[in-house]
Amino acid sequence: DNGYQGLITQYNGSKRLGCSAARWQISQVIDLHAYYQHPRGGWGAPGCTVEQDSSLTDAANYWRNTNACRLSGRPFIVSEFNHCYWNPYQYEAGLVFPAYSALQGFSALQIHSDPVALSVTKRIIESFSCAQSPVVRANELLSTLLFLRGDVQKAPHLVELVVPEASLASNGLTHWAVSTEQSRLALLTGFSLAFPWAKRADGTSRGRVPDLQILPDDAAKVDDQDWFVNVIENPDGQFSLAKTVQVLREKGVLSRQNGSNVEAGIFESDTGEIVMRTQDRVLKVITPRTEAVAMEAGKSERIGRLHVRDLSVAATVAIASTSMTPLAEAERMLFIFSTQTQNTNATFGHDGRLKIQSGKAPILLRTGTVRAHFTPAQKRPFALYALDFNGRRREQLPVEYQGDELVITINSGALKQGPTTFFELVAE
Repeated sequence: DNGYQGLITQYNGSKRLGCSAARWQISQVIDLHAYYQHPRGGWGAPGCTVEQDSSLTDAANYWRNTNACRLSGRPFIVSEFNHCYWNPYQYEAGLVFPAYSALQGFSALQIHSDPVALSVTKRIIESFSCAQSPVVRANELLSTLLFLRGDVQKAPHLVELVVPEASLASNGLTHWAVSTEQSRLALLTGFSLAFPWAKRADGTSRGRVPDLQILPDDAAKVDDQDWFVNVIENPDGQFSLAKTVQVLREKGVLSRQNGSNVEAGIFESDTGEIVMRTQDRVLKVITPRTEAVAMEAGKSERIGRLHVRDLSVAATVAIASTSMTPLAEAERMLFIFSTQTQNTNATFGHDGRLKIQSGKAPILLRTGTVRAHFTPAQKRPFALYALDFNGRRREQLPVEYQGDELVITINSGALKQGPTTFFELVAE
């Protein structure tokens, strides 16, 4: 009525199917919020609790149930997301959210909150802190590379969940969310919703033709809280993810080389660039310009040209070209070793869930060691530098070749100017 001609969205809190049906008819762009381990009992003050599980254990359900509200043919944005402090696996978000959002072709991501601050010297880390958190800053840099720069490819295929009007009305699906088993398909290929019986919002298109259409055989309960929405896992429903994966193989959506195995909790994208192993709590991303892995201590993992051999602490380890040049030929690369943060003198309950005291500045970064081997296309001298958070070089660290592999060894607890998440690898 006021003459506004721009895009319209509404009600970005709900993940119920009925709300998605309303968006199909009203919204030209879809906007959702997503949080992993949003504090319960408030905004993170003493007395609040945060669960201590890995987001990979439930196959990144917080991201999946957000993507499960994406509508075919519509721009999709997430205007608030975060993997909240004081969950110890916060480093996982640097791969989970940008990599899978790029795979699905999201239009925009906006982390909550305060990613930029003029001064953080006296500020402590709170539940949604970004600027003063070394781990979230590493996550955001990876988001810039994997999502914004486009290092991760968009899925070339699409599975569409078609929601019939009769099911929405008679089976009560309007109050439920997309089945968490069906939402796992988004870890493999494109996944979106359609309500073909309803009139589409003005100015929207049908979108690309799906490779496979499925019906909502199951649905998931919604846990609505004042400031966040969770979708409860429903692994005992009627939908067979394994059979659907077999259909995707038969249709050529997943290649013969694709290593996905539902029973083993292994999900490999149709692009071959993202592999999640839920039982091992491992997520790795392999692209021409960036290679990265999130995993727990004591493990080793070959990503591509990067092979993480020894890791003393749970972390995300990554290497990325600082230009559009592929890693193999890159003259300058960024190496990331991102662990866990905490405020000085912060105290928690026996299992880490309950916050007793928030603590004070300065902010602490968990130290540890990593040994990784990197194979450039051409054997040549490289120099390794620890970086300050403004990109300034600190000290130089030794590197050496073992055969054709460049050995990168970092002990972040022994750095002269304190630990950091960022390192520069540059050809000499």
